Amino acid sequence: MTIPVIGISTYSVHADWRAWKGDAALTPRTYMNCVIRSGGIPLLLPNVLPQEAAIDALLNRVDGVVLIGGEDMCGVWSGREEADSQHAGHCDERDSFEVALARRAWERDVPLLGICRGAQVLNVSRGGTLIEDLPMAGASREHLTERGTFNLHEVDLSSGSLAERMYGTTARVPSHHHQAVDRAGEGLTVTGRARDEVVEVIEGPERRFAIGVQWHPEEGEDMILFEELVKAAGVLA
Repeated sequence: MTIPVIGISTYSVHADWRAWKGDAALTPRTYMNCVIRSGGIPLLLPNVLPQEAAIDALLNRVDGVVLIGGEDMCGVWSGREEADSQHAGHCDERDSFEVALARRAWERDVPLLGICRGAQVLNVSRGGTLIEDLPMAGASREHLTERGTFNLHEVDLSSGSLAERMYGTTARVPSHHHQAVDRAGEGLTVTGRARDEVVEVIEGPERRFAIGVQWHPEEGEDMILFEELVKAAGVLA
């Protein structure tokens, strides 16, 4: 029996191991644990050059992809102007790679799960836009109550959607974000919203498995998203 290999995106960060310091490609262990618990093998994907040949070489070696959470995307990807001080907080290398990865995975119909930032990457890769800051846009503060902690809130899911088939009509989810999808990209459908109407789920109904969730399933006990990703990836393995 072939075990599906799931590629997981990474941060590009400066790491400190006391005696050693340097730039590194890192992924929180929770994402890897969820893939393993769901029957897959995790494979970390460093932020290589975003040329199609490099992306294809990576996708040839995996059966599914997880785009993980992390820092805000640069506004250039969704048509938002930024001051130099704001831009300094972004990782151009990561943004470019992940957008290219999402686009090519979509084109090749590789099963894809976007989590928090990853959902936003999926959306802008399809030409969608983002809300820069939810409180400033009039949304509630339930999405991010305190930095470093996850706040539980309800999400209503559309009837007949992939999300509804996994969770039912309502899910209570762990949240930590201040940006979100604004206009959905080409081929994507909004299938879940918080009670304040913030978009929480986007799906590609014409794809084998393509879904972005604004919450952090890796911080909960329900493995359904990872299990369904691994199941879809198993068809390709």
